[in-house]
Amino acid sequence: MDSFLDSVKQAMDTAVKQTGKMVEKTKIKIASSDTKNTLKTYYMRLGELTYRAARGNEELSEEIEQALVAIDQLRTTLAKQEEMATGLSEKKYCPHCGVACTSDSAFCPGCGKAF
Repeated sequence: MDSFLDSVKQAMDTAVKQTGKMVEKTKIKIASSDTKNTLKTYYMRLGELTYRAARGNEELSEEIEQALVAIDQLRTTLAKQEEMATGLSEKKYCPHCGVACTSDSAFCPGCGKAF
């Protein structure tokens, strides 16, 4: 009876850990999506500023520099978010070519062979 209860407890602990990982991964994906949207906004702003500077006599170099700095910061943030999301994914390696893949991959992104 004790081994049955231990098995149930172990299964519950595993389920709780997996749920926690999924929640954390979802939070990171949402934050990453928000960062991508903000990044798109800054790219559009940079394009507008560049156009205005090229077509007009306006001196917009300070505004352009601010947009560039914001874009660089957002790209760094996005890279960290993607790295964190990757770190939460279980990895497996292709037996054919050795490329690292996520555990839910059906095909290798390196060689294309099925797992």
